[in-house]
This record gives sequence, structure tokens and C-alpha cells, in this order.
Amino acid sequence: MGIYIVAEKDMLQVGVIGIGNCGNQVALLAHKEAGCDVYAINTSDNDLAMLPDDIPRRAIGKGEGSGKNRADAKKYLKGAIMELIAEEEFKNFLASKDVILVVSSAGGGTGSGIAPLLSKIISSTARHADGTPKLVILVGVLPRIAEGFSTQVNALDYTREIYEVLERPTYMLYDNNAYKNEKSYVVLEKVNHDIVEDIKVMQCRYNAATPYDSIDEADMKTLLSSPGRIAIFRLAG
Repeated sequence: MGIYIVAEKDMLQVGVIGIGNCGNQVALLAHKEAGCDVYAINTSDNDLAMLPDDIPRRAIGKGEGSGKNRADAKKYLKGAIMELIAEEEFKNFLASKDVILVVSSAGGGTGSGIAPLLSKIISSTARHADGTPKLVILVGVLPRIAEGFSTQVNALDYTREIYEVLERPTYMLYDNNAYKNEKSYVVLEKVNHDIVEDIKVMQCRYNAATPYDSIDEADMKTLLSSPGRIAIFRLAG
């Protein structure tokens, strides 16, 4: 028995905005492995320089990073937001998407500080052709317990802002502690892979032709638009 994989035209169009180094790397992987349109934002010119030339990007701030300072990252976003939302490339990126994921580390400075605020801005400004708001999902990666104090404080502030900044938020959290016995670089690779595999489920890549109950694009949109934390469980093989 074969497995029917839906054609690209039948898939939900999921776009990924990657913020900070963590978000940028997830966006790159989603572009390579899930075929997502992506957009990278960073306060570090060096981090952005590691991305291939075909990844659209926006550098904000002074180009030297945020030094894990969430307040500075917010200031940089506020100084750049009007140019960003007016940019033709960014508007085109948003226009064709059914779902927009705003992905970042919860414990860094740039992503942690910018992601909740940017999610709110996009939710209030991006619209479908019929005037309904775009579905925006905040995606955060929690730091390992062994990481430094400032990282843990940033993660606490990030999770608090999910409900203080966003109204009826829809969000996802991934945990670097899920792979406790692995080296740090291996953990990063595995968590990034987990996020991209979940994106493939959101895209409806694995929808199979079946006489039994299944979910279609409309069902997936309904599930993903439900307020609260989303968790996707996959059973392969």
C-alpha cells in the first residue's frame, strides 16, 4: 500500500520569521527541508552573514547584537518597525501565507525581546484578501537549565509576555532540556529538526487519502487558530 502525499498546491502555506540566531537557523532549516518561505531578522550582522544569499533578511540596531538585553532588542525593533512593515519584500512574504510562525530562542536577547512584540504587530496588521487577520503563532525555544542566570531570566520574561503582550495567544514551546544527555550542539540540531518536522505536519504534507476520519486544510487552520499552547505529536512508520 502506498502513501499519498499531498501536492504543494494542497498544502497550507506556512511562512517562518526567524529572529535572532536560533530563529535564523530554524528558518534556514525550514526553507531547506520544508520548502517554507522565510524571513530572517537579527541585531547581529555576523549572524545574518552566515545565512545563504537567497534568504531575505533585515538587520536592526547597531549590528553588534543585543548582549542578551531584551530591552535593547525592543528599542531596535521600535526603531525599525515602520520600515520593515513597509518593505515590499516583507509585505509579499506575509501576503501569500496561511500561517506565520515567529520563531526565536526564549532565553536570548534579540529573539526573546523582539518575538512577542513582533507577533502582536503582525497579528494586528496582516490581513487576508477577505479582511480576516492572518494566523500568527509564536514559537519559542526554552534554554537548558544549565545555562546562565540572565538566560533563565530572559526565558521567564518571554513566557510572561506571551500572555501580557498578546491577546488570546496561540503559541508553541520547545525545550532544550528534552535531550538531557546530548552535547549542546547536538541538542540545537535536534530541537531545530523537531520544529521543522512539526511544520511539515502543519503544512498537511502527511495527509493521506483515506475512507476514515482525517483532517484537511480547513481542519488544520481551525486547530492552529485555537488560543493557547499547541503541541504536535508525531508517530512515524
